[in-house]
Amino acid sequence: MAESSKKASIEIFIGYVQSHGISLFKNKRTLNNLISDIFQKEEKLRNVLRISVEIGTASKVVDLLSLDEARQDMELKRIIHSLVEEYGMDKDRATSAVHILASSLGLSSNIYNEPLSCESGFKRIAPGEHLNFCGYNWQVLDIKDDTALIICNIIIEKMNYNNSMTETTWVNSGLRTYLNAVFYEGLSSSEKGKIVETKLINTNNPWYDTPGGQNTLDKIFLLSIDEVIKYFGDSGQLASKNPDSYDWISDEYNTRRIVRNEDGKIMRWWLRSPGYKNYNAACIFGGGKIMGGCLSMLGDPVNGAKNGVRPALWLKF
Repeated sequence: MAESSKKASIEIFIGYVQSHGISLFKNKRTLNNLISDIFQKEEKLRNVLRISVEIGTASKVVDLLSLDEARQDMELKRIIHSLVEEYGMDKDRATSAVHILASSLGLSSNIYNEPLSCESGFKRIAPGEHLNFCGYNWQVLDIKDDTALIICNIIIEKMNYNNSMTETTWVNSGLRTYLNAVFYEGLSSSEKGKIVETKLINTNNPWYDTPGGQNTLDKIFLLSIDEVIKYFGDSGQLASKNPDSYDWISDEYNTRRIVRNEDGKIMRWWLRSPGYKNYNAACIFGGGKIMGGCLSMLGDPVNGAKNGVRPALWLKF
């Protein structure tokens, strides 16, 4: 009976918000009064909803409306993580509160689906899903036989592409050394055993024909320009070029290419492909309403821009 009453209250709340509009989420007092009126009999849920509103969770959920569905799920999970780790909320209650707030704004979420753990196996894994590995959350980009191509969902480090301002390709870059020595050696023996050494084809820059350098064998790497287009969305600009710019790709897939660091700040992130010259490396632009998520074919200076590092790797099931 109690569960039936709770479900009815949730449906009333969602229906009320959807009929009165997003403006309800912009006033904490109004939203909390509504929560108190509707969830009179559900004390625990009422309290966690009110606390969530007071610390700004509702506003954070509103900010997700402009993102694509995959990104919304990722950010909703981060909000739940913050409620648990920073405010000491029970995880189930925090998840329920965020789910109710998100659903009332029409966001469809998979926040009840936990990311797969590397230790539990990958029998259900598919492109677009997320998994936990070596202390980070990763997105699955591709599946081949018993391996998965994954990319980290956050920026793990901020650094130059190379240690000096010289002509650089992926094979002799400081960033390649960092990923395959420092980062890789920091993993456990079990984690190392799950990573597949991969032959990378380092092609020239498609617009400027800047040499991509030798092909390499790597355990950890960065995505190339071609791989970003393949896995994050192809609007045709790579082949036909952007009619508004000779320097970058800007299209409907910009939001998919946006990524944040551990503090939630949107960051530029490196690709392994060369830029306009071998003194530059291609990258994805960070924040900004116009440029955020654009793919810079021109690139940034290899030793003049400390951009974000977003590692990728092939993982055994």
